[in-house]
Amino acid sequence: MSIPRTSASIIRSIRQISLYRDWVTIRGQHNLPSLADFKPSERADDASEISVNEVVHQDSRIRYRVHEAGQFIETATGESIVGKFLDEFLDPGVIEAAHASWDKAVIEQLPVYIIIGMRDANGIPVTMEHLHLPLSKHHDTSDFLASSMHIFSDQGRYQHAGLFLSENNHKLKRRDYIIDPDIAFDVQIASELDIEFV
Repeated sequence: MSIPRTSASIIRSIRQISLYRDWVTIRGQHNLPSLADFKPSERADDASEISVNEVVHQDSRIRYRVHEAGQFIETATGESIVGKFLDEFLDPGVIEAAHASWDKAVIEQLPVYIIIGMRDANGIPVTMEHLHLPLSKHHDTSDFLASSMHIFSDQGRYQHAGLFLSENNHKLKRRDYIIDPDIAFDVQIASELDIEFV
């Protein structure tokens, strides 16, 4: 799967832009920021939309085990998920679509931003933004993947409970981007972010 590289200017969510800037700041001159320095629990407005997943190498694949999960995340999944692997409770279609992007963030040691069009249980169009930030124990390898989820609807209210359940999860369009701090703003890529619903 080929994922284009772009700058952080493509990120829509103000909270996610702030998280990205924190990631760059605490990384400093290291390859990666330390998990110990990444403190989403101190961000009152962000903590409920953030999960931290442990990167687990099993045979020739990477699995992701939930280390921490905000309340909004658990409501959307419909259960308590700390200690579980993502592939144990997410719909297989979600895993298939997202796994390559998670792996890319881990391997490239750079953030990955995803924007997806979905519908809730009542058929309301919903836009979901994910920002995946690789973190390390000792600044060298990707040992954790912090994920920020921002969901909104242009139609106002929507039902977020059970949003990740397979019967509600109808993706219509998605965009994936590697966020590279060394790349300047790209107007052409930013213009492709419109999500269409049918």
